[in-house]
Amino acid sequence: MFEYSTMDYPCKVLERIKWGAHINSTNYPEVQPKYPDWLNPFQKHVWRDRGLVVWDATIQLVVHLYANYALKILETMKRAGNLKTNGFVIGSPVYRMSIPDTKKEQTEATRIECPPDGWVLINQITLSFEQAEELLGFLVTEEHTLILIAAEEDRDVHEAYAMVVDMVLERRRKKREPQNFETREDSPRKKIIPISIPKGTYLTIPQMAEICDVPLKQIKTWIRSGDIDVIDLPGAGQIVEIENFTKFLNGNGKTHRSSKQR
Repeated sequence: MFEYSTMDYPCKVLERIKWGAHINSTNYPEVQPKYPDWLNPFQKHVWRDRGLVVWDATIQLVVHLYANYALKILETMKRAGNLKTNGFVIGSPVYRMSIPDTKKEQTEATRIECPPDGWVLINQITLSFEQAEELLGFLVTEEHTLILIAAEEDRDVHEAYAMVVDMVLERRRKKREPQNFETREDSPRKKIIPISIPKGTYLTIPQMAEICDVPLKQIKTWIRSGDIDVIDLPGAGQIVEIENFTKFLNGNGKTHRSSKQR
């Protein structure tokens, strides 16, 4: 008979003095077995991951197993016939991939042989026969709980995969879709207001300055004082009807400077 407590925690717990295991039905549950004093920050994070957590205080290791993998471990332990002889090794499965260092030229003497790529177990804990038997009994009792958690894991994987596929398909659709220039929002444009100009002959400010033989500044001074009536052309400047300009030269006490010089 295997004894484990579920009275103190909502999660299922197998706890011994130097080792133990518990099952988190959700990620980072508010209540879980108390942290051992030797846990580092990363191990505290693993301690609360959804799935099966196995720990060993002697070697200060924490192993996290997803529920799907924990169910495979359960089936393997059921079929194992050498638990009494070899015990059982448990660890976190990861896929190891070697990345060659292309920054340095490696000679035969300096070349380091990388292990082959593939699945390996990290943070391995070797369980004795007694420990393996207790863990097996714990997993058999909580098999239904692991099945429910595994279904949640599968659902999360499918949702994440579907999201990635949707993003890829949407990106491809946008690349294939011709750009609709008619419906594309253009940047706001300034309103253009047409200006009516009476028929006639007109002079620009530089032309008036040349005729009067004065600087441009002087012509602008006369315009500001109202001595010359001008027409403003937005974006083009100011113009004066030649008849009005002639009256300005002959009237108001202003004399055409060039005529004085002549």
